[in-house]
Amino acid sequence: MGDEDYPYARASYVSAPQEPEVTTLEREIASVLNKHSAENGSNTPDFILAEYLLSCLKAFNTANNSCRAFQGQEFLNGDN
Repeated sequence: MGDEDYPYARASYVSAPQEPEVTTLEREIASVLNKHSAENGSNTPDFILAEYLLSCLKAFNTANNSCRAFQGQEFLNGDN
């Protein structure tokens, strides 16, 4: 799925300071959501759902590391 297949990535009408580039993972998640029409239930564009799912994963990782810190354990090393 090339850039030309993903024209709405980080839509310009959403005002956010210096949006990061869309990752390969985000594109692949959006593609799978689209392939299975998983976005139809909420009528939300697949790229928005992909961004949301990745933000949920990041929040979970943060919460998990906070829990580990509370328990006196080492942080898990991840990409966030």
